Amino acid sequence: MGRIVVIVTAFSLSSTSPAMAFPVMSKDLEQECMKNSSLCSGYILGILDGHLSWKTTMDAYKRLYPPTSEEMNDPVLRWSLPHYCLPAKVTVSQIQQVTMNYLKEHPDMLGVHAERLINDALNSAFPCRK
Repeated sequence: MGRIVVIVTAFSLSSTSPAMAFPVMSKDLEQECMKNSSLCSGYILGILDGHLSWKTTMDAYKRLYPPTSEEMNDPVLRWSLPHYCLPAKVTVSQIQQVTMNYLKEHPDMLGVHAERLINDALNSAFPCRK
């Protein structure tokens, strides 16, 4: 078993795949997505997973400690929370397309962190129904 771990680790460290620099900016994500790179879809999946974890944690926290109306209207908190509701059968490639279309419509987003671009694109394309 130890030999397998060493071989897999050595193989993964020798990979020639380029890595994205951090923080990942929207222009970097756009370049990877235009190449249909697995880095693009992997980054998007990672952001979605992070959003889901954050939303689950915040929902539990809000049940324990209901926010005041002042906290609900705090612009920093409102920006940082994902406010989208993805359809049950949405695919990563659809989310990638939504994100890139949003970027084309909002070229001023090229200079922002890619996480914000994805969040804004999904908030616009998949708003939650109340």
